[in-house]
Amino acid sequence: MAWSRGRLNASVFALGALSASLEVFMLRGGTVSEDSAPPSPLPGRVSAAPAAVVFEPAADHGASGFVVRGEGFSARLGPDGARFRLRDAAGSHARAGFRLLDANAAAAGAGTDPLPGRSHYYRGNDPADWRVNVPQYGRVSYASVYPGIDMAYHSERGGLEFDFILAPGANPAPIRLILDDGDRPARLDAAGDLLLPVAAGELRLRRPVAYQERPGRREPVEAAFELDATGRVLGFRLGGYDTSRRLIIDPVIAYADYLGGGGDDRGLALAVDADGNRYVSGGTASVDFADDAKAANTGMDAFVAKLAPDGTRLYVTFIEGNGEDRANAIAVDSGGEAYIAGDTASGNLASSGGSVQPGYGGSGDAFVARLGTDGTLEFLSYLGGAAQDNGRAIALSATGDMIVGGSTLSDNFPLQNALQSARLGQSDGFIARIDSTGAALVYSTYHGGAGPDNVAALAVDETGAVYFGGTTGSDNFPTTPGAYQEDFQRGGSDGYVTKLAPDGATRVYSTYLGGSNTDGVLALAVDSNHYAYVTGYTSSSFNFPATDGTPLYAGGTFDAFVTRMIPSGAVPDYSTFLGGSGEDQGQAIALSDGDPVQVVVAGFTESDDLPLIQPFQVERLGGEDGFVTQFQFAPSAVSRVFSTYLGGTGDDAIAAVGAGSTEIIHVAGTGGANLPVVLPVQDGNAGGADAFVMRLERDLSQPLPNLTVSVDADPTPVSRRKNVEFSIRVDNAGAGAASGVLVRVDGTNFSSLVSPTVGCRAGAGISLLCDAGGVNPLGFGAFEIRAVPDQIGDVTLTATLLRADQSGISAGENSSTLQRLVVDDSDQSAALFWEVFALAGAWPLLSLARRRVRRA
Repeated sequence: MAWSRGRLNASVFALGALSASLEVFMLRGGTVSEDSAPPSPLPGRVSAAPAAVVFEPAADHGASGFVVRGEGFSARLGPDGARFRLRDAAGSHARAGFRLLDANAAAAGAGTDPLPGRSHYYRGNDPADWRVNVPQYGRVSYASVYPGIDMAYHSERGGLEFDFILAPGANPAPIRLILDDGDRPARLDAAGDLLLPVAAGELRLRRPVAYQERPGRREPVEAAFELDATGRVLGFRLGGYDTSRRLIIDPVIAYADYLGGGGDDRGLALAVDADGNRYVSGGTASVDFADDAKAANTGMDAFVAKLAPDGTRLYVTFIEGNGEDRANAIAVDSGGEAYIAGDTASGNLASSGGSVQPGYGGSGDAFVARLGTDGTLEFLSYLGGAAQDNGRAIALSATGDMIVGGSTLSDNFPLQNALQSARLGQSDGFIARIDSTGAALVYSTYHGGAGPDNVAALAVDETGAVYFGGTTGSDNFPTTPGAYQEDFQRGGSDGYVTKLAPDGATRVYSTYLGGSNTDGVLALAVDSNHYAYVTGYTSSSFNFPATDGTPLYAGGTFDAFVTRMIPSGAVPDYSTFLGGSGEDQGQAIALSDGDPVQVVVAGFTESDDLPLIQPFQVERLGGEDGFVTQFQFAPSAVSRVFSTYLGGTGDDAIAAVGAGSTEIIHVAGTGGANLPVVLPVQDGNAGGADAFVMRLERDLSQPLPNLTVSVDADPTPVSRRKNVEFSIRVDNAGAGAASGVLVRVDGTNFSSLVSPTVGCRAGAGISLLCDAGGVNPLGFGAFEIRAVPDQIGDVTLTATLLRADQSGISAGENSSTLQRLVVDDSDQSAALFWEVFALAGAWPLLSLARRRVRRA
């Protein structure tokens, strides 16, 4: 099945349990007619989003204390109020919060709306410090904080909401909040929101909403904040209401100018089980960051998160020590148990007695661990010597053995039945095979030469043979006679590919893979016919081994590459560059092993001219964007069947990929702002960087949209310094619904652009990124742009369609431009009906059957 007849849906789940987030921007759009109503759920897409906010019992805050993480906040909650810990873009922290004045400090708190997920915190090696099977809730309630008044925390409108629920006849006057830790007194803005200044940002409480409920409807009650003269005590002013019925007062907490979260969160590895559950591992500096115990820790901690196919968080497990820890690789067995490999600078991880190495070797070790199906830690073993060791890759044999690869500087790395018994260079790679119990090494060996070497990727075939690759700077790296490249290519480094026999005693083949500049292998996969597929980076523009007929080096510091080695390792039967004129790196590869074989490569790109095929994002939006490219290896030819950018306005990189089938691609990585979000667990960037996991689907049986964009405005010349109103319209002439449509609006000779009807973010120069939302078949959606002319003469506005949740965007036919005349406001005698209408490329966005282009 070819991608050219499919549709690509995207579901992004940023790991909200790992950190808080900025004020979230949802993919949404304005409407101006009944034709532009929000589309119904797309076929194959779940109809309800998992909870975006997770409440957990706090570790050390009494029975009524809770910790909450979610969209734009992390806080400790108690019967007396809430305390926030915030992080700005520079990594500085600030605290803010509020206390309930004269409230009932003994009010009982309870988690309600239980969620299916659990959290596990393995902090150090003392079980007394561990917290296992911590429940998660969608709501926390406190009874009788004031006489006849309950309080509840939850989320419905993109922020943390706290309701005061007044029983019939209860007096609202006692409700008062003391605002803590602000750098300056709070203030009310023109919209009635409360802003509490803190270091480098503001804590915002949105104007309260109050209502009373009748069967089938809510009756609004006028509500506003009242702030005393000190700017520190907050109350509520209410309009008239029926005191014989229950009243609910509902403010919303949001942030401005904060990235939230205790630090960066990085998704480094991904695995998918047979049921479509996704397992993401990596490192987080935001673990339990509302807990002061984390502040005493250093650096990142390892995490594993399991997400159901609909994005529901099933568990999140944290492995925390007194140093920096991260889980760099993950594999899942047929029973749903997860295995991770990583590196640690902690001497007190929760290691298991009877494991291969229960004690810390020193100066940084690799580690390997297994989690049960519920996320509880079943065993953990260090793997290292006295110097620094790093675990970078893991795979499982058919018998359940764990094969771990990485690099070591240690002369006393634990060995068993070693093929190479001594470290030969500054650093060597290592391969260690641990039996299924975790108690014994089957074999463990150094692998390298006199220069720096590492193992970055590995795979196991059904016979138990191990394939691995990485980077070598050794001119005496162990290669085998008859291998494709037996000699070092004399660049800064070469990539390599090696295959070990099942017993680890011999090399079936081992070859360099590179040219005369810098090259490296970062990811590897093996098919059922024992072909090895590798990707990575190369700057060897003229002599990296590329097969005839494949694309040439595209420029930039590095290109990505894709190479397939035949089973004997004697030659690559396919090898190609992959990239544009900027820097590109392939960081992940996965197979959908069938006939023909589908190969998915992902990584990051700084290129504006990445070759695209049926993309759902046509331009690079950030400094670095992720990319996903799919190849089809048919017996007669190899072809690229899909290629797209994937990213937002920050820096994004895909570090892991999984091919659930020929129609489903899973990716995980690290993202900045404005990633495409559908049915989110957490729908906004939460820190300097957040982990994310995304599922790309294509449903070949469903029709596609056919979108065009146009710009319209009153043609009458406008005076300088007066607003110019433009209408951006997206029409859908196709039979399929469109969603997640992102439009960039660029202005020439304007001092500013704003949209009064949809949410937009500022882009480079005078430009906006605007979410046009969804458009039904044969319908349209529109939004307004308000611009202020900067000078007399011609001004232009260009709308460009950048991204949608469906594939098939046509790069190059995706924009529409309108030109207006601006006259001097001191001379109104200028021609009043002068008009220039230049509609450049109003374009079909997603049509595979018919493309129409409107031009002036």
